[in-house]
Amino acid sequence: MSHVLPRKAVTLHAARRVGRSLSLPGRVNVHSSFTLSVPEDSDLKINAISGSIEVKGVRGHLELESVSADVRMDGSPNRVEVNSVSGDFEGVLGTGMEELCIETVSGDVAFR
Repeated sequence: MSHVLPRKAVTLHAARRVGRSLSLPGRVNVHSSFTLSVPEDSDLKINAISGSIEVKGVRGHLELESVSADVRMDGSPNRVEVNSVSGDFEGVLGTGMEELCIETVSGDVAFR
């Protein structure tokens, strides 16, 4: 049996790594990594706490929020909103962007 996915289908791949904490004996650290694949014309809203955000090749509206996390963006989204507390923003911007808004409390902002 085959399934037809809707046009705005999302694929999420997750990996988890578990290790012992050196700074807090008896505690276990868990690290997760997610890869989200969406159609290039998708709108995305991503929130991260103590984890980096990287977006590539998306042309829709991006709303990215981070706390203690870096944000990297590469592509030609039509609208970008970034709110960051204690994280850097790095962007490679293409053509066709209608609006760019970046707010940061204590992070660097760089474009290439």
